[in-house]
Amino acid sequence: MSITQTHASKRPSGPRFLPGAFAALACGVLVAAGADAQVRSKGITGGLESGTTLVTLPATPSGSFLARECSDCPSIRVSFDANTRYVIGDEQVSYAKFREAAAKGDIRLYVSYRLSDRTLTRLRLAAAGN
Repeated sequence: MSITQTHASKRPSGPRFLPGAFAALACGVLVAAGADAQVRSKGITGGLESGTTLVTLPATPSGSFLARECSDCPSIRVSFDANTRYVIGDEQVSYAKFREAAAKGDIRLYVSYRLSDRTLTRLRLAAAGN
């Protein structure tokens, strides 16, 4: 027996090779199908980065106001509820203190709200120096 014949007989060919190829193809199809079947998540909250000169906060935390990210950007109407939180830097504060701080100039304002009904979940002012 020659060396060429020994190597040639070890090479996969014909019907012996096809089941392995089909198995690999089937695994690939299953992996692709599993990736496509993953649950697509929907966002629960929305947010925008604004500034205190781009919004007019009402005197009391009731009703709604318009918020936008820039002077040429479209506005969205967001509404207050009893669970809305007011934060300056990392400190939660009352609405009165929040509004007082917001009136001191153009300060970065983060507006977070529920996408389902555009109810405010949090208003946050950047801390001084941020």
